[in-house]
Amino acid sequence: MSRDRVTVAEAARRLGVTQAAIRKRIERGTIEFDKDPEGLTYVRLDRDAKVNMSHDTLVESLRERIADQQDQIAYLRKQLDESNEANRENRRIIAALTQRIPELPPPGMREQPESSDGTAERVNPSPPEEPREETRQRPWYQRWFGG
Repeated sequence: MSRDRVTVAEAARRLGVTQAAIRKRIERGTIEFDKDPEGLTYVRLDRDAKVNMSHDTLVESLRERIADQQDQIAYLRKQLDESNEANRENRRIIAALTQRIPELPPPGMREQPESSDGTAERVNPSPPEEPREETRQRPWYQRWFGG
């Protein structure tokens, strides 16, 4: 039986599969191939391979798709596990930080500065004063046009 030496693209066209499928077969060693000195990959196919491989090609293509999807599922599961672990760590950090936050005093009560004898002075909070009429600046248009 004679064999043709064809490129990956030509092998994919002849067998009715994608170039990625041919490369996977090369990786797994399920298809005969060789490389030239320039690094180009060639596949060895039987001249009548197209006629005999329709059913085999379909089965192989399905197996490749299943293998690819299983690889992708494993990768996504790994990513999900890593993400879940990161979320657990973040929740642990947040819980630790929230326990360290002191309870806020009720409104109107704030920390008082210490007096010279080391005790806290209690100061009654007072509402801010409104500016007096003299110190309040007039709007620009009243200053410009008078009034």
